[in-house]
Amino acid sequence: MTRVCMIVKNDCKYDYRVLKEARSLARNGYDVTVVAVNFGGPAEIEEDQGVKFVRISIPRGRNILAKAFFLFVLYAWRAARAAAEEDADIYHAQGATALIPAFIAARIFRRAALIFDAHEPSISFFKFREILCIYSLPVALAYWIMGKIREPLVRASDAVITVNDLIADEMARYFAIPRPAVVMNCPPLADSDAAAAPDLLTQMAGLKPGTPIVIYQGAFVKHGRRLQSLVRAGAYLNKGAIVLVGFGPQEEELRTLVARLGLKRRVFVLPAVPPDRIMSLTRSAQVGVVPIEPIHLGLRMSTPTKFFEYIVAGLPVVTSDLPQVTRIVEKYELGLVCDPTSPKSIADAINRILGDPALYSRMRRGALRAAQRYNWENQEKVLLETYRKVLDARRGDSSC
Repeated sequence: MTRVCMIVKNDCKYDYRVLKEARSLARNGYDVTVVAVNFGGPAEIEEDQGVKFVRISIPRGRNILAKAFFLFVLYAWRAARAAAEEDADIYHAQGATALIPAFIAARIFRRAALIFDAHEPSISFFKFREILCIYSLPVALAYWIMGKIREPLVRASDAVITVNDLIADEMARYFAIPRPAVVMNCPPLADSDAAAAPDLLTQMAGLKPGTPIVIYQGAFVKHGRRLQSLVRAGAYLNKGAIVLVGFGPQEEELRTLVARLGLKRRVFVLPAVPPDRIMSLTRSAQVGVVPIEPIHLGLRMSTPTKFFEYIVAGLPVVTSDLPQVTRIVEKYELGLVCDPTSPKSIADAINRILGDPALYSRMRRGALRAAQRYNWENQEKVLLETYRKVLDARRGDSSC
């Protein structure tokens, strides 16, 4: 049995992409271990759905510079050692932060294949002034240096995977490598066939059954996500309520804003749920929102997981103008584009969709058509084919 070791720099309890890929490989006969992190806690080992999880212990950093450099060195060493102990045939770096420890495990501690899974655009694509818009100078410099260190490791990988066509094209051009395989962050189409609970979100929010729900699901962070604008859009809704489901440092700030604006019956902030339950919530909404302001290259090139979850659930989408997302929205006529910095623009798009039954039905049909292409069943085929090619290449090398 082929042994696979994935490495990721989080606890992998809510990382839906890593969980989907690991479980897909396990279902298809691979022996899969995920080396993850338990920040501030002890080392852990557990098994779930045929996948072994090894969580190494890493202390929590007191500041972002410590996390960006000093703690990263500790993480890279411990993750590489833990991964090497698995004696895998293939090491799969989940995201740029995992590439260095995966390379060390695969090429220094072992003689194994290396797959790099780029979850977002490389920091190498950014102009340095763009990095400075996100981080302070010392942190920006640390990230830039780490990006340069990783560049030869990308080229040394046996295969590269990424999340959309735009990033794949740019990676092929910048790194002068074969075009990466594209495995999008889509949920299983089977999730849309499960029994729906139409009033699940209204029950959680304490609303009257049948109240139209507009959902945002994902991280509660400031940078690039106009969640305050989304909250303020609640004041302009003609009907229904906005429900934000997720976690992050902005959570209390959003709750405070809801209370200050007197929107407690129009806007609700709910805690995150495990990845296996998120589609049950999504299916109980009527509209999905992607209020991301593309203030830097990483966000402009993104295709958020929530977008695919919305369309697999058959929800019309209100989104900001992200090139890859907008292309799908327009092709399938499944939603409207808004200005994420304007609460009125967000609300106008929501009101138009909820206020026109014919338009709503047409957009829902468009979302379900798009879901026939953008689903995990299709993405899994690309993942498995990539693994097959890597294994075939290594068998060919060993026979020479």
